[in-house]
Amino acid sequence: MYKSTNKPLAIILVTSAMIFASPTASLSDYVNNVDGAKNLTRQELHGIYDGRSWMWNDGGGYFRVSKREFTAWVGREEKSSIAKGIWFLPGGGKACFNAIWTAVEWKVVKLTCFAHKTDGKHVYQRKLPDGDWYVFKHTPVRYSDEFGKLKQADLISLNYARNYRYIKSRRLENSCRSKQSFSEFLTCIFKR
Repeated sequence: MYKSTNKPLAIILVTSAMIFASPTASLSDYVNNVDGAKNLTRQELHGIYDGRSWMWNDGGGYFRVSKREFTAWVGREEKSSIAKGIWFLPGGGKACFNAIWTAVEWKVVKLTCFAHKTDGKHVYQRKLPDGDWYVFKHTPVRYSDEFGKLKQADLISLNYARNYRYIKSRRLENSCRSKQSFSEFLTCIFKR
């Protein structure tokens, strides 16, 4: 099992990655309470997430229908990270993804969940456990709605693959750097 050499950095970077997964609603879209609103059903949540890519400021996540796979990428080069895991709908209007986030220097498991409610007109969302409710999808849908960042296609795989290659090559270099001689280093690199 991979052990993190810099756990505080890992926590900061994963937290930063999760900020990218956080919505960017305007202040006017936040609501104080959603009393009277009902939880979205699993069927309604499937309609939102199935086979869609959620585009973030510097990355995105893909909710694959097959096997409920979840993949994501954030950043580029030295700020690259990737996630691979599953997404699921535990009920109560919740949508979650549980994934292993990996970067050059760290690896961590992260569970992220969002709650969804509707008042029959708008859909509200908040990041669990303590995010603020905001209007996720207006009726009619507005250009600025977070819902609009969910695209019906896999827009993640190419950037995921780019970040994967970068991370894999740097992790390999780092693990082989401990070799005593240059020839041992080369043997290590080419052996893998």
